[in-house]
Amino acid sequence: MIPRKRLDISWSDLLIGVGYCLGWGAGQFTEPQVEQLAVPRSSLVCLSVRSGFAALLHTFSFEPGTEILVSAIPFAA
Repeated sequence: MIPRKRLDISWSDLLIGVGYCLGWGAGQFTEPQVEQLAVPRSSLVCLSVRSGFAALLHTFSFEPGTEILVSAIPFAA
């Protein structure tokens, strides 16, 4: 249980977060470098799951009006 008005985060985590906000350590990996790290060597780097899913659906070239079923689990975007 976390006491009220007491953050459960260390000072080092806060400093690292501030560093990333200021741009330190940003750009350590580029898209091609991340794609090379993938095991099957057939990967695509996307900004989010939604953009990757949209790219996948666009690749399949479904006919207009085709129904695509997805789960109804909402998530905060």
